[in-house]
Amino acid sequence: MSAYICHEDTINLIASAAARYDVTCYTRPEMVRIPDEAAKSECLRGRANAEAMARCLYAENVYSVNYRYRETNTGDWHTFRSIDLDGLCCTPHHPALVVLASIRCLRYQSCEGPDYAQSFAAALLDSIEAACIRKLTSDLPWGWTREWTNERRDAVRTKIAMEMGLH
Repeated sequence: MSAYICHEDTINLIASAAARYDVTCYTRPEMVRIPDEAAKSECLRGRANAEAMARCLYAENVYSVNYRYRETNTGDWHTFRSIDLDGLCCTPHHPALVVLASIRCLRYQSCEGPDYAQSFAAALLDSIEAACIRKLTSDLPWGWTREWTNERRDAVRTKIAMEMGLH
């Protein structure tokens, strides 16, 4: 397997999604490479800490490449630049799908270290991925069967919305 440092746009897009979907990632005692901002408050919140999230993801990516190639590159992180998910150009896909593809790329390029699964960055990517999946599936009924009719589907949606306090 090879590894490379992902483009800053990839990382900025993922961190922008964390801000847009207000992702929160909590620290756990077994975690490694916890960013200072998260260690102080025991979490990072997307809207307030998107730049810290981007730096964390970038640092894990650099760590992975260094581990893979036995290098000591410190990387050249640029300042976080928020990306408007609704204004993504060059793609007909839902923004959350583009973010999921970017997460897949970054995860693959950042997993070389032996303790990647325990890293804060891995948990952060998992949290952002879950938020994207929720966004993509929020208008779908919970569970599916061929017996669903439009009337039944609408009744279930209404019930779920009422339980969530949306009606």
